[in-house]
Amino acid sequence: EPKPVQPLPYDASHVTMTYSALNTLLILGDDLSRVNRDAVMAGILSLQSENSNFINASVLCHEFDARFVFSAVASAYILDQLDKLDIEGYVRFITKSLTFEGGFGHLPQLEAHAGATYCNLACLKLLGKLESVLPERSRQREKLIYWLLQRQKVGFNGRSGKDDDSCYTFWVGACLQV
Repeated sequence: EPKPVQPLPYDASHVTMTYSALNTLLILGDDLSRVNRDAVMAGILSLQSENSNFINASVLCHEFDARFVFSAVASAYILDQLDKLDIEGYVRFITKSLTFEGGFGHLPQLEAHAGATYCNLACLKLLGKLESVLPERSRQREKLIYWLLQRQKVGFNGRSGKDDDSCYTFWVGACLQV
């Protein structure tokens, strides 16, 4: 009888690659019926901090910021497993990342960044918490929209005082769409 294949010590899963794999399956028309949802969620939850403030990228990579929170939330959303997440913990982390400028930083107390703003807004939308954090017509939402619109020069930049970059056209445009 063959032994089960065990991953090598440095072959740990990565939350962003989990999100990418799920998207790839969906793009290819898979119905995700063969995905072991419990195992995927156990992997994601193993990366969550004790106080639910953040998600590590992987067990080997202790990098954490809005990108990985988004990857975790989006993966759980795709798998219809949002109820397994500490939603209020994520919302606390996200709201602490809101800056005086109006956008969101990758982490609390970091400068506003268009990519991080997208990740945080998308999380709030997927979690059903966008309106409670940024109510329509609120001063904070108006400040966010103003900050996003100020990213436009010839193209769009991602942060105050930075050069335009084509990738920020997506991040800023997607934020305004959310």
